[in-house]
Amino acid sequence: MYSQISTAARADPTNAKLTALEGVSFQGTTLRGLLLEAYGFWKFGQIAFWGAIASFILAAVMAVLVGFGFWHAAKVSPEDELELKGEEKEEEKDLQPA
Repeated sequence: MYSQISTAARADPTNAKLTALEGVSFQGTTLRGLLLEAYGFWKFGQIAFWGAIASFILAAVMAVLVGFGFWHAAKVSPEDELELKGEEKEEEKDLQPA
């Protein structure tokens, strides 16, 4: 739109109305571009904000799970840790010389 008005205004530089329309069109086009860029960065900021919140929530969940893992490791004896008592004893018998 601006390019058409600008071409017409340059073809007839004595037309004050067309020259004023060119200035208004230029300012409007510039304002539109600036507002669209600002909107794009605002939207990107919103998405990054919610992504950061989700990351911190998931980090807190992982911290709780790690805490449960340490609690479990302290509570369970090494023999019961993998629940392979019977299989370990059979393997130990197989490894001992007859």
